[in-house]
Amino acid sequence: MRLGIAVCFAAVLIAVAGFAAFAGAEATHKSSTVKLQKAGAFDDDKVVKVGFGKTVKATAKLRLDDFFDALIINANVSVKNTGKKPMFFHYYISFFDADGNLVGCAAQGAFGNDGLKPGEDSNLGSCLIPIPHDVAKAVKSYKIVYYESEKPIGKS
Repeated sequence: MRLGIAVCFAAVLIAVAGFAAFAGAEATHKSSTVKLQKAGAFDDDKVVKVGFGKTVKATAKLRLDDFFDALIINANVSVKNTGKKPMFFHYYISFFDADGNLVGCAAQGAFGNDGLKPGEDSNLGSCLIPIPHDVAKAVKSYKIVYYESEKPIGKS
């Protein structure tokens, strides 16, 4: 019984510590079913576009692609700071099969100490998820969490 209580207490402490790391950050959550298609960078008719964010507006373009002869889920995102202050952000995306099992995930965000300046935009091109060909057909949904803040994400 004591071990169970200790484990639950530890889980709560970890959850609170994790929440505190993002205190002050605005969180946006998105999820949906998805049918990914193989598409090149300019095949907009085959790309799934997902918009999110309040101040740092973001658009993810989801597609299957080849990267150095490997099949990938390309989940790259473009961002623009529409606010009046430098902003920090971090983007997380996960893909799931029909049973809710994780297929793959990626994350990327602002780096450095200055944030994204007002009016500035950027393309994050490292959200590439290599997956087996048979797994690509099993992708049925995605979930996104996106944090934005005037302070660096994860710092108080």
